[in-house]
Amino acid sequence: MNYKMIQLDTKLDKRGKLIALESNKNLPFAIKRVYYIYDTLPDAERGFHAHKQLEQLVVAMDGACEFVLDDGKKRDPCGLIAPMWAYILVKICGEKCGISHMVVS
Repeated sequence: MNYKMIQLDTKLDKRGKLIALESNKNLPFAIKRVYYIYDTLPDAERGFHAHKQLEQLVVAMDGACEFVLDDGKKRDPCGLIAPMWAYILVKICGEKCGISHMVVS
């Protein structure tokens, strides 16, 4: 299965924290679209569909997100609990996502 967890470079000063994402610099692909999920119901589940050609970065900006990634042969549980960690998913055939608070994908 083609995915990996990465740590995003976080800049910190007295005002707070900042993470910048740039196509083909700290992300290994060009950004074509950004979408995010918010105001989810408690224990809401999302996903259950294929991403056969898509490369994506998944970040839990606030709260937590648990995934079950499925390539048709293997199922891997994954999770995010902090905004400086992300998963890069490449051509994942299906996923299930349980959400607690906000997630950006």
